[in-house]
Amino acid sequence: MAKKKKNKKQEKPKVRDVKDLKPDTELYEKTIETLKEIYKEGKYAWTDPDEEVFEGIATTAPGISASTYGEITMTGVSTILAKFQSAFHDPNAVFYDLGCGLGRMVNQVALLSNVKRSVGVELCPNRLAAARNLAESLSFPAAQPEFLEGDFLEQDYSDATIVYIDNTMYNQEVTTKLLSILPPDCIFIYQSGWMSDHVPSFPVETTYNQAYGKKEGHDRLFNYLSTHCAWRPVKGFEF
Repeated sequence: MAKKKKNKKQEKPKVRDVKDLKPDTELYEKTIETLKEIYKEGKYAWTDPDEEVFEGIATTAPGISASTYGEITMTGVSTILAKFQSAFHDPNAVFYDLGCGLGRMVNQVALLSNVKRSVGVELCPNRLAAARNLAESLSFPAAQPEFLEGDFLEQDYSDATIVYIDNTMYNQEVTTKLLSILPPDCIFIYQSGWMSDHVPSFPVETTYNQAYGKKEGHDRLFNYLSTHCAWRPVKGFEF
């Protein structure tokens, strides 16, 4: 009686990451050079916010402008890519960065993941122009970064599978509205207002929180909340 051949378990290729590339290869060198180009201006990169376009947007407190700029760092993006590796491995995945600013995260995701689309949404024309110029100056292995101009609460996210927002300056109404327009199975990653949601959190580095854990005068809860992101499926966790 012939023995049945066992099907070999196929290993899924990992999301591209610098640490997985061999240092002496052309691909490694090219990837490193592209990352350097994306982040060459460091955390001080900034462009005129066109303040008037942010008028009327609900923020966490009076006097705080929605135009205040801060962004996730290269290390922070790498943390998210590693944590949600299977989601970013999916060739049908569609990633959105809401309020993408200069587009660095959108570019890094396009460079180091297998997503079908990497999309940034930005209200400020000056920032959007800078994001588009950066993307057009680089080459990507698969998806070319895309950028949409407008209010991120008025876009079509029907194809979204992973969404990130730095909502530090926005009030809870913004998060609630987003959860009502995103697909139920979409992974939603956000910076603020998550403690009362009882959802998982993890440390993520941004340009404005790197020193929080080292500063005196801030209590431990403030430091923790300021240096962590939360995530959830839009439909919530099923128990």
